[in-house]
Amino acid sequence: MPDFLTRRNNTWHFVRRVPTEFAHLDQRGVVKHSTRIKTADDRGGRRAARVADRLNLQLELFWKGLADGKPKEELVNYDNARRSARALGYDYLENDQLVQQRPEVRLQRLETLVTTGLAKDSGARAALLGTEKRPAFLLSKLFDEYEASTKDEVKDLSPDQLRIWTNGRKRAVARFVNHERHNRPSRSSEKR
Repeated sequence: MPDFLTRRNNTWHFVRRVPTEFAHLDQRGVVKHSTRIKTADDRGGRRAARVADRLNLQLELFWKGLADGKPKEELVNYDNARRSARALGYDYLENDQLVQQRPEVRLQRLETLVTTGLAKDSGARAALLGTEKRPAFLLSKLFDEYEASTKDEVKDLSPDQLRIWTNGRKRAVARFVNHERHNRPSRSSEKR
């Protein structure tokens, strides 16, 4: 069975204990989310595993954001909007992604707001219209973000291969961050 997946009430659920390094920042102990995929429709859990991987990535980014000192509200607002969209039966799409969809998709979301009586609920509007932006991350944390998103791709590497893979990418990120620091216009030149 894939990591962090469990069966509960005939549905696949993502369940993960908060790592001890983040326990002081996230008091939940165990994080649980439904994948909304029935076990009868996905007996082996393949589709549910893809959803669980996405949930796991978002959760790790949330924890890293907390560890980096980002305000919890900034991180939680986006997460709440995603959760609300799922509760209303939709995947969360940021506004610029939603605008690129067919007009019927946007109208369907607006109709849901009206028919459920949530048109004046700012949280529901943010969830269905995608107005809550994904929290930004620091360039210096770029490798951490990349490493979290490619964890499955490198899981079969030997320790030596993983060291070579990691060091090469860390050097590339360090060069990129250093380049950005030195080529960023100074505040004094912006005022001129």
